[in-house]
Amino acid sequence: MKKIEIEYKRVVDKYIFKFEKKHGYEFTYWVSNNVGEVACFIDQYFFNFDDIRYDINNKIPKGLIFKWQDYCVEKAFEKTTVNFKSYLQIYSESNV
Repeated sequence: MKKIEIEYKRVVDKYIFKFEKKHGYEFTYWVSNNVGEVACFIDQYFFNFDDIRYDINNKIPKGLIFKWQDYCVEKAFEKTTVNFKSYLQIYSESNV
């Protein structure tokens, strides 16, 4: 394995650790074993790594990313789901 790949996996692991600690949900696996792509937590929640990183870097309130995914699951049949950043905008506007 190349040095840069090792460094990347180390950084990804740090984000996952912080995400687990922040939200209290255990990381289960990477979908298709592709580290840094789609992560599964407690065999129920699936997040793109970019959304995990955004959640940590921007200090999004605890649990909000899970509420977003629940919202998306509820709206899936209506085909009205939104990405995480758009959901945060809707959430912040509704809490003003």
